[in-house]
Formats: sequence, C-alpha cells, structure tokens
Amino acid sequence: MEVTTMQAEYTLLNRRTIIDIFIGDEKLGKHVLSNGNTLDISMPYLSGPQICTLAQELGCPLEYAWNGGGMSRWQYFKTVLEYCIDHQKCVLLLTRLFQRGQFTKILEECTIDEVDNVYELCVNRVLKIINDELRLGGNALQFVNGRCELHPIHEDVPVYVPLIKTISYEEIANLSEQAMKCIERGDFQSALTKSRTILEDTFAYVIRQKGEEPGNKGDIKNLYMQVKDLYGMHADKDMDRRINVLLSGLEKIVDGIRDMRNEYGDAHGKGLPKLKVERHHARLCVNSATAMAEFILSVYMKATKRNV
Repeated sequence: MEVTTMQAEYTLLNRRTIIDIFIGDEKLGKHVLSNGNTLDISMPYLSGPQICTLAQELGCPLEYAWNGGGMSRWQYFKTVLEYCIDHQKCVLLLTRLFQRGQFTKILEECTIDEVDNVYELCVNRVLKIINDELRLGGNALQFVNGRCELHPIHEDVPVYVPLIKTISYEEIANLSEQAMKCIERGDFQSALTKSRTILEDTFAYVIRQKGEEPGNKGDIKNLYMQVKDLYGMHADKDMDRRINVLLSGLEKIVDGIRDMRNEYGDAHGKGLPKLKVERHHARLCVNSATAMAEFILSVYMKATKRNV
C-alpha cells in the first residue's frame, strides 16, 4: 500500500523512548490527589495481551505468545505501530490510546471533581514530552476534539499549553534545577526546552488566575502579551525610565528564548547560519527564564495581594 508523505512521518514515533511512553512504562511526574495519595503521571499500562487485542481490533493479525516465547511488550507495540503506518491507521491507533476510557485504572482513585483535571494533566504531560522529541523534526502530536494525529510544524512553532493548577517559587526553582542538570550532562537541547517550559507554565498559570484561558496559538510571545494585557504591564510614561527599560527587556528575553528553542540545530530564514549553542549560552537561557518567571509570579502576587 502506498504511504503518503504525512503518513510516513509517523515513523518518527517508532522510537523505543516514545514506545515506552505509549505502553505506560515511563513515569512522567507525580500528582497528589485530594485523598493524599500520590499518582504517577503516565499513559495507561498496556500488557502484552492488551496490545495484541488492540492490534486485532485495528486489523493486525498479532497473537500473544502465552508460552513465554514471545516478544517484549515494546516489540509487540512496535509491530502494531508499523502495521498502522503501512495501512494508514495511525490516527485510529493514537486516538484509541488517548481516549478517556483507556485511563480508567489511573483515574480510579480520583474524586468526581478531580477526574477531568487529572485526565487532562496526563494527556498534556504525555504530549508535551513526546513533542519535545518530535519538534526538531518538524512535527507535533495534537489531540483535539477526540482525535489524535501528527501535524507539521511551520515557522511559528506551536506549543502545547499545559494545564497548570498552581505554580510557586519552589516549582520554578525545581524546573530551573532540572534544566541546569541537563546542562551538566551536555544536553543543551533539553535545557532550552525546559527554559521555555518555565515561561509557558508561569504564563499559563497567571493567565488562568485572571479567569481566562491561555491563547490557543500557544506561542510564548503571544502568552506573554496576554499576561501584559491582563496585568497592565505596558510601559507607562509616568513611570521611572529605568523601570520602563527593564520592562522592555523582558520582551526581548521571551523572543530570545523562543527563537533559541525553535532554531537550535535548524536555521530558519535564508542565509541564516545554523544556531550553535554552547554551555554558557544554555546557562544564560535558563537563568533568564528563571528570573523572568519569578518576576511574573511577583506581579501576580502583588495584583492579588497573596503569597505563593
């Protein structure tokens, strides 16, 4: 069967790191429920027989080897994924994986009021982690209106805006520490991604505290402009000139972090050299994002007269 260009892009999902996420082997964080129990954020765990049942429902004649001589679970899933790529059924497979009914086991301890939020939290975190791997290849997974599929990313890179219920100085410091650890092991790409995440999460949080939803374009520049409007952060002619200079510098920080993350290893625009990021550049990016996030949180605290 002929595979279309876009369908061929689904081969990007055929990586062990991504397959381990799909079958529920990767824990992507923790969430504390109202009953005090801690929930692992992940995809639902898929056993070998469950993977084979899913394969058969999609038309793939895959049988589970009950005698113990079969493949590992990730190999079973790899077989299903390859079948779906060849038969143009990847959207069906992905949509099935992300359906709320698949998360019943994960959501069983949630109260009625928590179920929707925890389900959304799991889906958002999974898509964000996978898209961090896919973005440099020019594609991103989107789950919209109950349908999950790959879409190409163009020059204005969309960001999946996460559901953030609370964020604090401690949370910002934690994200910053994670980014610095990436730099220590030479993973500058992940450090840039986490710098962007620090700003995305903070912007999304303070926007929601004003009773609004983050703009659906999902670009951090758009999110920052939304924050500026909601919190009256525009330059004021009656304000000290030095303060206005600092405020204008914030916008340049957002632009720099957005462009560094988008263009790392993939120059945009004719004649632009490939962006080379070194250790001190990555540290500057992380420290700038951290300082700005803390400032935005302070603006929110002052506006609402509360401590975070």
